[in-house]
Amino acid sequence: MYLKIHCDYCGKSWEVYPRGDVLRLIKEKDYRCPHCDAKIDRDTWEEMIYILHKTKRINEKLASDHVNKHNALFAVSFIADHLFTCPVSDLDIPDGCPNID
Repeated sequence: MYLKIHCDYCGKSWEVYPRGDVLRLIKEKDYRCPHCDAKIDRDTWEEMIYILHKTKRINEKLASDHVNKHNALFAVSFIADHLFTCPVSDLDIPDGCPNID
């Protein structure tokens, strides 16, 4: 399980894998795009990491229920199913929202 983050500013993506505890990952500098250095809001980053770890725990519980209680095996993942657009007025970028036409 991992987060795949797409930066709409530069059009590139990167992955974040859960390693160690939640606090360690929150303190890392991965809340910036490694390609263009665009920043994700700190509170939003913390929430994303919390959801990643919570989802990992849920999947571990589902696997445990399968092994120990002989329940059907399930797995949970979250997939963005829409393309967002951003109003030009909400951005500090003179050209508006790049890569969305």
